[in-house]
Amino acid sequence: MLSSQEIIDRIDLLAKDKGLSRHQFLVQCSARAFVSNLQKGQLPKVDTACKIAEFAGVSVDYLLGLDDTPNRKETISPPAGDNMPK
Repeated sequence: MLSSQEIIDRIDLLAKDKGLSRHQFLVQCSARAFVSNLQKGQLPKVDTACKIAEFAGVSVDYLLGLDDTPNRKETISPPAGDNMPK
């Protein structure tokens, strides 16, 4: 996991990508206290990290630095055709 400051920096980049300030970005994903909590040394709350990742269109793993690929992982689709038992 990234350090608190690195997570904050990543949030700043995600906000910039959306043309928003950090404050605007966090308000829009209902996570205003996220950065201040990180700065106080508190671990990120899972539900809040999920809201931020969802709004930004990235995975929680990317947000927290467990993955360097910003895009969400694609879900695997079932093969084409009707192979389901009836």
